[in-house]
Amino acid sequence: MRDGIIHYKWYQITFAFILLLLLILPITAVGKMNKQDTMRIPLKEGIVNPAIQLDSMDIGFVDFYIQPRPWNNRSPNVWLKMRIVSQGDGYETFLNYYEKNDEQIQSNFPLAIGKYLLSLDVSKDSVDLLISPLKWGDVFVFDKKYKRGVTINGLTITYDFGVTANLIDEHGDFGGYEISESFKLSENEEEQVIDFNYISTQEDNQTVNIWNGYRIEILDNFNAPLKLRVTKE
Repeated sequence: MRDGIIHYKWYQITFAFILLLLLILPITAVGKMNKQDTMRIPLKEGIVNPAIQLDSMDIGFVDFYIQPRPWNNRSPNVWLKMRIVSQGDGYETFLNYYEKNDEQIQSNFPLAIGKYLLSLDVSKDSVDLLISPLKWGDVFVFDKKYKRGVTINGLTITYDFGVTANLIDEHGDFGGYEISESFKLSENEEEQVIDFNYISTQEDNQTVNIWNGYRIEILDNFNAPLKLRVTKE
């Protein structure tokens, strides 16, 4: 009888220890792409969605919110806040989704982080995070806060510096922004800072710079997040 009691107590202690480990250790899934080079991660509101590991990058889900229906554009219809850690550097970013994009608000994806594109796939009954490799010709939102920038094959683009000033016309009316931005490009051991100077208005604008056989385009509209596209000449 005594042996049975000891065995039962040992079982209780072991179970409690395992449960404690599950509570204090982060849940991390190693991401894998499907045949279409896309990873699909279902997101659930009200629970802790498991973190994702991609190469040396860890993506943790800080907050996930779905606006109660009927949806309105006073706030994002779907909002996902993430913390991304890569080689010791960490920062927070987010994806927001609007069912109807207009002249004042727009969804901010696909967002490029490191070598990957992050997007939301929103349907009536589910929300999935889509992750795919960043490729030549992709149009992507560029997050200036991410210090490691984006990498397409061997080309890395990081944000260097920027200045924005209000543009006022001769009648004193606001006409947009006058923007000067610098990006650092690096490939192998070669590195150079290139500048973009452009006027940002409500119209779609395109500003182009060429470096080492690459065509770097800024696709701008001051109501939309900063977008880039990189192609080979």
